[in-house]
Amino acid sequence: MESNVDVGLTLSAPNLPIPVGPIGVSFIDSNVAFGDTALAPAVIGWNSGNFYWNAALFVLAPTGDYSTSQLANTSLHRWALMPRIAGTYFDPKTGWQASANIVYSVSFENPATDYETGEILNLEGSITKNFGALGVGGVAYAMIQTTPDSGAGARLGAFESKVYGAGPIITYSMGGLTLLAKWYAEFGAENTFEGNIVDAAASFKF
Repeated sequence: MESNVDVGLTLSAPNLPIPVGPIGVSFIDSNVAFGDTALAPAVIGWNSGNFYWNAALFVLAPTGDYSTSQLANTSLHRWALMPRIAGTYFDPKTGWQASANIVYSVSFENPATDYETGEILNLEGSITKNFGALGVGGVAYAMIQTTPDSGAGARLGAFESKVYGAGPIITYSMGGLTLLAKWYAEFGAENTFEGNIVDAAASFKF
């Protein structure tokens, strides 16, 4: 039996322009803290040659840093169910690897704001070239809200959001330990923050 333990650290620096009358005011905040915890009570996987697939059901627990008085929160401060399908192609002869995953998130209400975010489709993909234990490449993602927001705190109505991001990725694997770092420059944001995000994680297999 194999088990995985994942530990992540997120640095978030959103820049949110807010219109005030005929002019705009830009609010900037930054934060370095542990993010939310994703638990995977059910995971199945299989492979065929150089292709690897898995399906999982994640439960997002609000364990990260959160405050209604700051913009840069590393926690969503709400529970969520997140089914995921992921696939990877890896050629050990050339060292090239391509990965993609689809996650659909169903969120519960944020108790601090009485706000329930609508359902969200997350798409992420990466291409890396491995040089022994070291891998370098690029990563991109899209976050698209598919249903409207609700709850007593949803005073702005549907407020459906979307944002895209792209940047470099670096990985290092040794034995059962895998280290990963990604940097995203976000763009095309609607009804959400847009900024730069560094995501670092460690995975232990035993």
